[in-house]
Amino acid sequence: MCLAAAYIVASIPSSLPRRLSTKLAALLDSQDYSHQNAQRISKEVERALRYPADTVRVGLKRGCETLVVRREDTAKLRAESEVARKYFSNLVTVSEYIRNIVQRVDLEPAMPGAPRM
Repeated sequence: MCLAAAYIVASIPSSLPRRLSTKLAALLDSQDYSHQNAQRISKEVERALRYPADTVRVGLKRGCETLVVRREDTAKLRAESEVARKYFSNLVTVSEYIRNIVQRVDLEPAMPGAPRM
């Protein structure tokens, strides 16, 4: 059965009269068949690709949102780190000042009449 169908389809070009095939070709050209078919196919492809495109779009949007959140967290951490650096830098300066004061304190007073060293 398949063989018979294949034979019929294969023999159509030779069995149709030339005028009929010319008329059919002219009719298809006048109806702009190829353009309409291309439009139909492009609409179907667009419809078929809409879901994957939306998935990619949503993924990119989520990725951008994640990057914005990470950027804000990093900026916040950087600001806190700068405040901590200033605090500890100031703490070092103050502690050096206090250490110098403490080191200048003489805990063993010299004996009266003894030479100072």
